[in-house]
Amino acid sequence: MPTCSATSLRSQHLKTCLWDACSLSTRSKESCRGLPNPRLSSSAAAVAPRPRPSTTGNHPAPTARTPLTTVHYTTAFLRRVLPSKERENVRETDSLEFWENMLGKAQDGLSVPTTGMGAARIVVYGVGECSGARELVDALLEEPFAPEYAKTHIRERWKSLDSSNSLLLRYGTVTRDAEGTNILSVRSSWLQQFPIPVEIQELPSRTPTPTHTHVLPQQKITSLHAVPLFSADIPIIVCNPLTTNLSTLFSDTSIPWTHTNAILVITSSSTVPVPPLLEQQLWARAPSTLKVLFVDPVRALLALQTLGEDSNSASSVQRYQDGFSESRVSSVSAAIAQQLEAMNNPSTGPNGVFDRLRKQNVLDLVSDSLHVCRNTVKAAEHETDAVRRGVGSLQGQMEEFKAKIGSDVFGVEAEKSEVKVALDQAKAGVKKTMDRLTGWRMLWKVDDIADTVNASIDRSWCRDLENKLIFQVGRLSVTQNFLTGAANALLSSFPKPSTFHSLILQNTLAQLRVQPSFAVHPSSLTLPIYTRRTQLTYPTNALHQSAQRAVVGMGGSVLSGMGVAWAGWADQLELLGHFSLGVGAETAAGLGMFTAVAGIWYSIGRWEKAKRRWWRDWDRVGEGLERDLRATLNQVVADQVLVVPTTACENLRDMIKKREDEVAQLKDEITILEQDCVRR
Repeated sequence: MPTCSATSLRSQHLKTCLWDACSLSTRSKESCRGLPNPRLSSSAAAVAPRPRPSTTGNHPAPTARTPLTTVHYTTAFLRRVLPSKERENVRETDSLEFWENMLGKAQDGLSVPTTGMGAARIVVYGVGECSGARELVDALLEEPFAPEYAKTHIRERWKSLDSSNSLLLRYGTVTRDAEGTNILSVRSSWLQQFPIPVEIQELPSRTPTPTHTHVLPQQKITSLHAVPLFSADIPIIVCNPLTTNLSTLFSDTSIPWTHTNAILVITSSSTVPVPPLLEQQLWARAPSTLKVLFVDPVRALLALQTLGEDSNSASSVQRYQDGFSESRVSSVSAAIAQQLEAMNNPSTGPNGVFDRLRKQNVLDLVSDSLHVCRNTVKAAEHETDAVRRGVGSLQGQMEEFKAKIGSDVFGVEAEKSEVKVALDQAKAGVKKTMDRLTGWRMLWKVDDIADTVNASIDRSWCRDLENKLIFQVGRLSVTQNFLTGAANALLSSFPKPSTFHSLILQNTLAQLRVQPSFAVHPSSLTLPIYTRRTQLTYPTNALHQSAQRAVVGMGGSVLSGMGVAWAGWADQLELLGHFSLGVGAETAAGLGMFTAVAGIWYSIGRWEKAKRRWWRDWDRVGEGLERDLRATLNQVVADQVLVVPTTACENLRDMIKKREDEVAQLKDEITILEQDCVRR
């Protein structure tokens, strides 16, 4: 069924972009400097892919690509994904140099025409000393009726060789080609039973190391077995499930798991059924193209030994046949024959088989390199997930702190807060002073009203609250140091080649830590208390002026009343002449007394009204104090306590978003290249 036109067009543009990149690979390495070459990491390549091509326009995709063209495409792509082996903790088989070398050799091999008769190379690699790889080779090459010296020659083939070297077994006279060399000629019909001659390259056993772990220097040199395995026509991996962890085995990128002709031989006893759990693990982890065989080479050797001891006995022949058949060693030969038959074409002859093997090997190398790229990209995803979890954990700690700090400092809002309690206590203390300043007592302290009230405010204004806030400043400082250390530890957890190892971000956080405004001082939370206490100065001065006006008003009323009374008596004595009031002396005296008393009560009322107005100003200042304290606390938390972890989280989230976009584009490109290999 044809795909959606938008998707097809997008794939065509992506292939065209890769075509432009791969055209540079045919030139010198100097000409490839135009390709993006960002910083590479040990756990993931520094993925800096090219921008996605626009879906508009008409850019036809390359058609009918040859294996050489596919190698060019892949080589250009590898330079953007795989890290250099110069980086720390980079396995050789995960490095750019390894795959450039492998693909370069394969490309050179395709350029040379096939001449003469060769042999298909079968590489046998045992995972661990107890894998049973040598026993498997013994069971394959040893013939039941061969002379004893020929059997000894095969079984003792490693006796005079260094275990770190590989051994090449080919058909020929039963002799070692040269003393100390790694080539051994054996006359075994097994090597001649296939459509074309084959030879076995036996590799030394090695314990696998998990992918993307810290690799020791002595473990980085893996080309001794990796190069022959990846360049083999048929790689055979032998392992013992009792001594080899399957998860570790399949994570070993130095083994060509995606090779078309790869065979995994599980050595297990033929007398014991295969555990269902082992089969489930194999089918869950093994690639779909990998052929998995269960073989018992030890039983096959015992069967050969039984026949060799008494070849004339019918019972020995029967035990040999039963033992060798139940060991399932013949299934390995059948699998090899099936794979070679698939390459056979009678019209082209043996040379055609070798041509197809070489082309298939090139495509397998491309597939293997893309498999490493996919593992590298997957490692980038795992690293991104780890960074996201670290950022989420740090963000969760900050959110928990911000949710609790308000109630810890000011108390639960549902109950009476610490600020309201402190204001009530301060009001009770100042109220005693204000109650003593009655209208009559105010007359004797009229010049000290402001000083008396200010002194009472200083004694009572939120002293306990101020001490509690200073204590909370210490807790804020401890939390600041803890969260700042957590942010620095998160950044330091990324290895140096990692994309998330940002020196710029570390320098930014260091600059924030050394700024004068970073430290939390005792006055950081108490400043609103001083500010609001200062705001009470104006109402207090207004109260002082009201007291002075009240006293002046009282004095004026008394003097006015005395003047009216005196004028009445003076009129009675005819001292005023023509300015007579026209009232009696008694009436004038009463009117004067009324004027004096009314003026005094009016002034006292004015004083009491001034005190009520002062208390209203007190309430407004108190209400603003709680708002200011909460706003100051939030500002101190945001700008001082959490400034370093907040900056770290924001920058890391931006880096995570950028990395996710890059990884998504690289996965699309890998998929396109893998599909091209399948179409081959």
